[in-house]
Amino acid sequence: MKFLQKILRCFNLLPCPACGEGDGNGDNDFCPQCREKFGRIDAANHCRGCGGEKSGVLAVCPLCLQEKKRPWLDALSLFRYEKEAREMILKFKSGDHPTIARPLGKIAAETLRAEKWQFDTIVPIPLHFTRLWKRTYNQAELFARQIGKNLDVAVIDALKRRYTRGKQAARNRTKRHQSTQHLFIIKDSRHISGKDILLVDDVFTTGATCDAAARVLLKAGAKSVRILTVCRAVGHTKL
Repeated sequence: MKFLQKILRCFNLLPCPACGEGDGNGDNDFCPQCREKFGRIDAANHCRGCGGEKSGVLAVCPLCLQEKKRPWLDALSLFRYEKEAREMILKFKSGDHPTIARPLGKIAAETLRAEKWQFDTIVPIPLHFTRLWKRTYNQAELFARQIGKNLDVAVIDALKRRYTRGKQAARNRTKRHQSTQHLFIIKDSRHISGKDILLVDDVFTTGATCDAAARVLLKAGAKSVRILTVCRAVGHTKL
């Protein structure tokens, strides 16, 4: 296997999925140049409310202090949703590049190990079936499955999205939260009850989607919920 990887790397047959040209290490990894350009969030200084960066000694950032109490124990995001990281996410979710899930899963697994998070099950945020049909895959599920593969943790498709909310970018925080009411239902609570859950999505903006999903999981008997997203939106209060 290592010999095959050397051959693939020698001819760059599996290049970086973000730029499509850089050295993918024979395994579709992000190249060093792309990794450097992504705005990585310091996990050691993350806000437990949104996963973004915080300042000061409090556990949450000033923005999360203004929010109602989050239903999860902690939250982590890997990158700031800006510039190259934003382009990578848009390519992943709408550009038909599912291979981006592999390097994201590796980075997430490394981060979770370093933070020593403990959880029994990984649950991805689902797409509505109409969007899944158009997109052909759920980027959050692919990301979750790569994390599960790297950490040897089960991934459970536990949630069902009851309706699609349309475009969210132009909605403010209040309207986003209103649009997520009764958004999710549990498919089977047997895999949820008594479990510590890692809830996974692509981008954390106001947290309305994660809030709705976490509350449903807790109501179904989950012991706890933690949030992991690929990116934390920057300047989301302007929405």
